[in-house]
Amino acid sequence: MRKVNILVLLTLQLIFGNILSFAQSLSSYEWWFDNRQIGSSGQLSGSEYTVDLQLPTASLTSGLHTFHFRAQ
Repeated sequence: MRKVNILVLLTLQLIFGNILSFAQSLSSYEWWFDNRQIGSSGQLSGSEYTVDLQLPTASLTSGLHTFHFRAQ
């Protein structure tokens, strides 16, 4: 679970770093694994964004999975 959290934080840093460099404002985000078997969404406010996700990976089967994240 710790490796997943670190990877997610690094991925979010890359995503938000690129988005914020264009001075856009964000209002919400959404994430999910694979074909939306597990996922969630949330609201963002302010001009700086930090998303701290506790990803429920216990119910994922062993093997390769795809993590999706989008913000608008």
